[in-house]
Amino acid sequence: MQPPIATLLSGNYSSYWDQPDPVQVIRFASASSRRLVLPARQNDLFMITWFTKGSGQLTIDLSSTAFEKDHLFIIRPGTIFALDTQKVTGLEGWCLSIKESYLHEYGSNLSGLIFELHTISNLKIPEATRQKMAQLFYFLQTELPVRSPEADVVVNAYLTILLSEFRKLSDGPSAHRALHDPRYEEFLDIINKEFREIKDIGAYAARVHISSKQLNRICKEATGRTAAQLLDERVHLEASRLLHYTTRSIKDISYELGFGQPSYFIKFYRRISHRTPHQYRQLLSGKHPAPHGAPVPGRLSLANLYDN
Repeated sequence: MQPPIATLLSGNYSSYWDQPDPVQVIRFASASSRRLVLPARQNDLFMITWFTKGSGQLTIDLSSTAFEKDHLFIIRPGTIFALDTQKVTGLEGWCLSIKESYLHEYGSNLSGLIFELHTISNLKIPEATRQKMAQLFYFLQTELPVRSPEADVVVNAYLTILLSEFRKLSDGPSAHRALHDPRYEEFLDIINKEFREIKDIGAYAARVHISSKQLNRICKEATGRTAAQLLDERVHLEASRLLHYTTRSIKDISYELGFGQPSYFIKFYRRISHRTPHQYRQLLSGKHPAPHGAPVPGRLSLANLYDN
């Protein structure tokens, strides 16, 4: 049976993704006269996009990745991302979106699987797995319109199988992964909401009802980094997004990120990235050479969509 084909998104970034359904699946096909355009940012959605045909370039935060047939991308809430429409040819595939609230509502199985994929941004789907993956996406798409408690159970089961398949395809067996600890997820969730205002790790530890020492242990087990390092990375990522995708002054950015003085922000940014915010913007414009071995950031502009 041929899966239903969704109308592809045009230049309107919110025509599909503002729908209230907690789980959505679309199939997109090159037969349409419209190109697929992903939204620039969604603060509460996990998005999984599998390109079954075609090629193009996808920018996720500050990194652009060229892709071909059977590349699958896992995009997390709050991430800035977009297709470069000048480099897209013949795209077909599937796009699955899951609201964060749905993951928490349906217990630890789904959130645990998402946690195990937290270091994975893209996968290559092998030929032997293609048919099984396509069937799972199709079954989800056909089951979602059914409004009943039984349908919710089925959707949850399909999502569990699908995320388990992604986990198996990612590097390394699941037995070697850090155990899922919900307190680590809770810490990350609070960081994403409070990193501008709260810079003290002890305050975060208190919010998840553990000591700073316990929080550091949980973070190191999950990522190999301390809680303070994860907080610094989150602040640095947001700073780089603002420097890259907006024209705001360094002074304005420093105050928005909770630094009392711009000089504190400049010192922090240099400590993390070994260049000042001004040097980073020069690098983006091609006026400053990158340090040896450092990646040159992509140049896709999303300034007018950053705050969406």
